[in-house]
Amino acid sequence: MQENPLTVKNVSPIPNLWKWLDRLARWFFGIVLSLWIVFIALTLILQWLIVPRIGDFGPSIEKLAAQYWGLNVQLGSISVVSSGLTPTFEVNDFVLKDAANQEVLRFPQVVASVSASSIVQLEFEQLSVLQPELTVRRDKEGLIYVAGLPVKDQGPTQLADWFFSQPDFVVEKGLLRWVDEYQNRAPVEFQQVDFRIQSGLFQHLLRMDATPPPTWGERFSVSGKFRES
Repeated sequence: MQENPLTVKNVSPIPNLWKWLDRLARWFFGIVLSLWIVFIALTLILQWLIVPRIGDFGPSIEKLAAQYWGLNVQLGSISVVSSGLTPTFEVNDFVLKDAANQEVLRFPQVVASVSASSIVQLEFEQLSVLQPELTVRRDKEGLIYVAGLPVKDQGPTQLADWFFSQPDFVVEKGLLRWVDEYQNRAPVEFQQVDFRIQSGLFQHLLRMDATPPPTWGERFSVSGKFRES
């Protein structure tokens, strides 16, 4: 009896599956290796180039921050507090100025910790502001000003986006002044304001502790948890 020439033998799909898995593993390993090389390179640049010469980068940082935030930025002295994989820097007299070059906000002391990954994202591992003074004012028309800048209902600004993208933002021993011209009330000051906001993936955690005027009562705390849609 002659064998049917049209007979087709079954071929196992296992070899093709192994080839596909091998290509996927090679691709994944290449991506991970590339990321590690970039991370190591950025870490070396941070440790050997930026940290020892941080004081020389003041003008460049001011220019970059001004372009990103849309405000004039002025930095005082910059020094290294600690080195390591996450070096910490201290900035004295951090000043924001408006378009007319008028000072709208001054931080006496800012302590910032950075890493290779945070530099790529233009973020800080932690940002601490010590003893700031902030004035929030409502004018006679009902418009709110924060540090001399109007808060308008036009959606988030670049500065607000940057602020809420920071992993850990801390304010210690600040002073918050509320000026209400709309209701013609005397200014109110909150002393020893401690504020912290931690931002993760699609959520923000915050807490504020402050001491109000004696006639308002004792020191209070406010905390909240917010999720993005």
